Amino acid sequence: MRPVTLDNYIGQDNILCNNSYLRTLIMQDNFINMILWGPPGCGKTSLANIIHERCRGSEKWRYSSLSACTSGVQDVKNVVREAQGALQLRKKRTVLFMDEVHRFNKAQQDIFLPHVENGLLTLVGATTENPSFSLNSALLSRCRVITLDALSPSSIRMILRRALKKLNVAVDRETKMNMGNGLKADEETSESDEEEDDLQYKETDEETKSTVQISKEAIHWLSEMSGGDARCALNTLQILMESHSSGVITVNNAKEALQRSHVLYDRKGDEHYNFASALQKSIRGGDDNAALYWTMRMIRGGEDPRFIARRLVRTAAEDIGLGMPEALTFAVSTMQAVQMLGMPESDVILAQCAVYLARAHHNPEVYSAMNRVNEHINNYAGPLPPVPLQLRNAPTALMKKLGYGHGYSAAPEVVQTIEYMPEALRNVNFFNR
Repeated sequence: MRPVTLDNYIGQDNILCNNSYLRTLIMQDNFINMILWGPPGCGKTSLANIIHERCRGSEKWRYSSLSACTSGVQDVKNVVREAQGALQLRKKRTVLFMDEVHRFNKAQQDIFLPHVENGLLTLVGATTENPSFSLNSALLSRCRVITLDALSPSSIRMILRRALKKLNVAVDRETKMNMGNGLKADEETSESDEEEDDLQYKETDEETKSTVQISKEAIHWLSEMSGGDARCALNTLQILMESHSSGVITVNNAKEALQRSHVLYDRKGDEHYNFASALQKSIRGGDDNAALYWTMRMIRGGEDPRFIARRLVRTAAEDIGLGMPEALTFAVSTMQAVQMLGMPESDVILAQCAVYLARAHHNPEVYSAMNRVNEHINNYAGPLPPVPLQLRNAPTALMKKLGYGHGYSAAPEVVQTIEYMPEALRNVNFFNR
């Protein structure tokens, strides 16, 4: 489904229109170091695929591809070694496409610097994160940042039409229903869209051998509700095709399939927090088996390992607490190791920490008491009580004259007799002892 030429590329007209800077560079095979920054499914990898095709037909370029989700520094070193051989033997320079480049921590990103600097590698990185924060400044200064926008609904529709044509799936133009988001079937497309639909689907209707049809309203609804993410739209379409052997696919079918396409893992939406909640609750329940499972589901789903590490640190303080205070040190060390190593080396570190916390002795006494304090403060009637005079700081003679610090002593025989709570709260115990 990926385009192989710029003429087949859909969307991003602001950077790829005729005579644009980027289009001219690609058409002339004059590739530069660049970072493609944009939301998921906006066409970053498809644009890299076009560069790949240009390299395949070029006498001076070759192409390598890695993903920071599954590759490490050693994989980059292997690409560098191959690039050196290609340059010496065939006089070919190497374009390295690094998907999810922000997954490399800033120390790992240094591996690119000397080879980008001397021209051995031309780096094309793809990221969903702001490069100003996720890439080190030395690498960023050597790359041009190309910003891609979320695809418009009309672009998503064109991509879906292309997929349907390849699948020989006809469009049912009779099924009409409300769109579910306030749009009616007769409001959904412009006149130009209707004309394009007629041309597109007339050919498909004549050639199709599929027993499945999809309503035009379902296509439009899916294009509107995919959030500018072509990958999401295509994954949903795939689910629809696999779950229907005949009949007409409706808007309701599309709604159900869209939910199913996001159920595996969505690190930007609700599932992001649902998985984190499942991990923490498994640790809280002492289930090491479940804690390991949810950790690996998050890792395999492409979750940022730093997010998982932060959640483990919080869990160590909140749920393990005083039951095993060293668990917090272990979790903080895990977070530091993740920041140093990045992925994929951090997977076993995160898994080990999750299992360690699940097996640790739990005592959430401090967390529970803290919540009681917060509840007390929130519900306290009237002004909150002041700090008792004996506990106040007295750096000046005037403050001492006013009684600040009077009666306080750090002597062991005195310190136990001092009242530390406000007078109005002397009988309040947040630990329920």
